Amino acid sequence: MLGILLTLGSALTWGCGDFLSGLMSRRLPLLAVLLFTQAIGIPLMGVLALGRGVPADWTFIPLAFAAVLSSLFPVITVALARIYLQERLSLSQGAGVLSALAGVALIAWR
Repeated sequence: MLGILLTLGSALTWGCGDFLSGLMSRRLPLLAVLLFTQAIGIPLMGVLALGRGVPADWTFIPLAFAAVLSSLFPVITVALARIYLQERLSLSQGAGVLSALAGVALIAWR
């Protein structure tokens, strides 16, 4: 039951964050919206992580790996568009792909 509630809560907060960020980015500069959301989210996640601690059995590793893979969805989309539609990346798109890959590498690096 707890897993279902956590999943629903996660979906609700993700959806609200996605919708409200898009709405606010119409009124404010994108960088301001990103900095604001990160300034709230990072400390909140830090507090939650410190409160919960690290599981002793390391069963979270496959889930963490799946989360990292799902975060690469935009990179996979760009690669498939290049392969099947012969689209070329702009400079900013290429920088975004490299940033995503660097982020995943930093997360996975111990």
